[in-house]
Amino acid sequence: MSVDTHLAIKERLSASAIGSLFERFNASPRVRYESQDFSDVKAAYKGLEKYVSNVAASKLRGLIVSGPPGVGKTTGVVKMLKAHSVGKFTVVAGHMSVIQLYCELYRHRNRGDIVVLDDVDSAFKSMEGLNVVKAAADTVPQRRISWATSSQLLQVWGVPKAFDYDGGVILISNETARKGRAGKLRQHINAIADRLHSVSLGSDDKEEQFHQLCYQVIHGDLLKSRGLAPDQECEVLDYIGCHLQSLDFVSLRTATKIAELIAVEPKEWRSMANLGILNSIDHAGGN
Repeated sequence: MSVDTHLAIKERLSASAIGSLFERFNASPRVRYESQDFSDVKAAYKGLEKYVSNVAASKLRGLIVSGPPGVGKTTGVVKMLKAHSVGKFTVVAGHMSVIQLYCELYRHRNRGDIVVLDDVDSAFKSMEGLNVVKAAADTVPQRRISWATSSQLLQVWGVPKAFDYDGGVILISNETARKGRAGKLRQHINAIADRLHSVSLGSDDKEEQFHQLCYQVIHGDLLKSRGLAPDQECEVLDYIGCHLQSLDFVSLRTATKIAELIAVEPKEWRSMANLGILNSIDHAGGN
């Protein structure tokens, strides 16, 4: 809570009430974060869950979830799929060849199945990969995915050169929003975005990123699952809040890294964080 907010409260309340209020703040550091208005963050995740649940129910064919690194895109989508999926789902992360992607779509081709493509850049770097994803996201009544070239691998794996796809697809990638793409690749990427619904999470504003992180810590199990006590969770948030301007951006991974330092060096973690997080040239986050 800011100094201005404290002053505003002081003007409205009696001295005795102020004393009681500040005693409560001192006794429970979490109150400073629990008292924040998280209605905007809650609304964003509630909206995302509605989209994911409808993809899981085969009412929507697919979804693009975009946003800066470390806002919990993948974590949120997986949690929602565990709650709502009626078929099987898989998360394809990192590098994967196009033929492997084709096979994963085949294995999850049935109604209710879902393939989550988590920053799979390889799917957007060739016309063949783009065509495969386009076919999976198509709006025609009967989606048909085909493999244009001959492949002995498909024969070995028992995968046909063409199949009907009735599953869902969720893309978690910034590729659709990145600039600098040109020509046919740009056109095909736009075509994929045009076929799918799109939800954006998070912001490039560090204060908004910190606000979202506070929500994940206070109302989620981001740090609790790592063994941190409530007061330690607040220490992590206090540290990040105090050094907000020194960070390139704030992500969930920023907090989990600090939590790891607290676990291994409960007395010296601040000096380690100063050296390894504030001075790091790579503040890369996760989804």
